[in-house]
Amino acid sequence: MNWPPDNSALEAAVQAGKSAGAEGVELYCERSQDREVKVYRQNVESLTTSESVGVGARVIVDGKAGYSYSPDLADLDAVVIRATANAAAGTSDEFNTLPRGMVAEPIDGIFDPALEAATAEERIELAMKTEAAAEAHDSRVKGYTTAYADGIQDIVIYSSEGVSQAYKAGSAYIYTSVAAEEDGQAQTGWAFQTSRSTAKLDPAKVGVEAASRAVALLGAKKIPSQKASIILQPMVASQIIGLLGSVLTGDAIQKNRSLFVGKVGEVVASPLFHLVDDGRHPDGLNTAPVDDEGVPTGRVELISGGVLKGYLHDHYTGQKADAESTGNATRGSYRTLPGVSAKNLVVEPGDLSPEQLIEKLDRGLIVYEVSGLHAGANPISGEVSLGATGLWVEDGKVVHPVREITIGSTIPEMLKNVEALGNDFQFVPMGGSVGTPSIMISGMTVGGE
Repeated sequence: MNWPPDNSALEAAVQAGKSAGAEGVELYCERSQDREVKVYRQNVESLTTSESVGVGARVIVDGKAGYSYSPDLADLDAVVIRATANAAAGTSDEFNTLPRGMVAEPIDGIFDPALEAATAEERIELAMKTEAAAEAHDSRVKGYTTAYADGIQDIVIYSSEGVSQAYKAGSAYIYTSVAAEEDGQAQTGWAFQTSRSTAKLDPAKVGVEAASRAVALLGAKKIPSQKASIILQPMVASQIIGLLGSVLTGDAIQKNRSLFVGKVGEVVASPLFHLVDDGRHPDGLNTAPVDDEGVPTGRVELISGGVLKGYLHDHYTGQKADAESTGNATRGSYRTLPGVSAKNLVVEPGDLSPEQLIEKLDRGLIVYEVSGLHAGANPISGEVSLGATGLWVEDGKVVHPVREITIGSTIPEMLKNVEALGNDFQFVPMGGSVGTPSIMISGMTVGGE
């Protein structure tokens, strides 16, 4: 497997590129290990393990970027030479440069050796305990989809500009989707939990939460169309906040594909709303000491007190904007060039418990789940129209579950109409790594009968 790559071999590959005419050479080496268990009715449906190793080489020749990759770390020189040849087909761009090497502080706790050592039996047991807890919670629970998965990444980044970074990170999660049935009606509920270690996962809590959500929706009915306030629970809020990350990047701004173009310094949200991207958050799912170009990660203020503070940049978009990289270069794998995206989007929580948020709601909807996100939410125009299920609330009390409704507004209106935030903050792997509490928003259009 030849892991980790030796620094002398990396330097030799850099020099090979320079000898072939490259002005800058960058090597991104990755080893990933992924494991998954799926169970159904206390039987293992599937047990999979995959591992991949590879290197991607990016070179700059006369302002042109060339790229090549290989799953073989034994011949780094050849990958760099191919990338150098590929640069000839590129377009010269003055902003095609590589970031310089910088010191990055390590982050403790992003890899737990116990995760790597977890046996198949231990992973199966976690999934089965999750399913068993859901089934035992209520006799109306009839079906399940349950999984445990974990992943470990080893990253090495080395360049001619003095970048020499390496780190290892891991994470695990358990997930279940539960179906409940009563009087010919079926409803679903889902829940999950993420952690750096299997020891910190609580399968019983996940199973009970999913079952409780499914059962709570039984007997759901339609409601008349009206204007109302809504409470987005963290699992739903994260999906909408994830959209913001895609339009707060330098790339989206420079291509005029964002509703936030030219609005730095303007009020774009409620004064209660604070949004940051924190690449070093201790609970973030994408936390790492450096981004995928080897630039140190950090905390980037995006919206503070409702005011737009700035955008996310990788090295390229930062150069183009006459700004520094914010440490937000991201790759899908060693096979792809870096682009700019959020690391760990964080909505700062409020101080109200979920119960207190409900008590604050005179008339409105607790949103359990939304559908049609990709078609019904346009982060460029800002239009939002989504299918939804949840619980109807009047005078601070849950009255009944609702179904076959839509919720609609625009992203600017939703941000400006944030009227309360919960203290139930959690990270959700929906739309990337997003950490958010429950969010109460007024003035939504609720479409029903």
